[in-house]
Amino acid sequence: MKQNDFFFGRPPKGNSYLLKQFCVAVLFLLLPFLKTQAQCNTLVWSDEFNGTTVDLTKWQSISGNGCPSLCGFGNAEAQRYDPNQATIVKEGTNSYLNIEAKYAPNAQFPDQPYASSKLTTEGKYSLKYGRVEARMKLSNAQGAWPAFWMLPVNGNWPFTGEIDIMEAKHRNPKSVDGTIHYDGGGYQFTGRSYSSPIDLSSDFHVYAVEWGP
Repeated sequence: MKQNDFFFGRPPKGNSYLLKQFCVAVLFLLLPFLKTQAQCNTLVWSDEFNGTTVDLTKWQSISGNGCPSLCGFGNAEAQRYDPNQATIVKEGTNSYLNIEAKYAPNAQFPDQPYASSKLTTEGKYSLKYGRVEARMKLSNAQGAWPAFWMLPVNGNWPFTGEIDIMEAKHRNPKSVDGTIHYDGGGYQFTGRSYSSPIDLSSDFHVYAVEWGP
């Protein structure tokens, strides 16, 4: 993938070349001076979605529109979250999680006429450092914003940070972003946009981050 950097320049060419070997699609480098050899050889948590429903021992499925505490989840989202929009699809011996967004007006949520789904591991699993990855096929719908990201346990956003492993703001289905949010004498963010020669909604790809100190 071709990358377009913003906020800070590209990491040294040597580091970038070596790190790209550890990912299939998108590898977001948190700091230009991280060691270039992968340190993540032991699998400690995974979900292959082999069951018939979402495993609620691993996932929390968000419901509603965030009101009254955080209406629109801080993003003025035109969607509400419904656990029924996350289902397990079986294709032969393979299976995967399918998150469907659809237009479904509801009088209870007049400002969120779309229904979608959000799964988090909050209260189920957390980690500090390691490789985090997911194999995903993205949406190509205008207005869709599929994302794969991490927030700290008991955090105070944005000062305790956020790691956006992959965000696909589908004005362009050939582009994804990776961003970190942090406190650097005030709120700061650092990120890159990655451009692909192919439509990322046409097949599954692995999106990953290797997070170190």
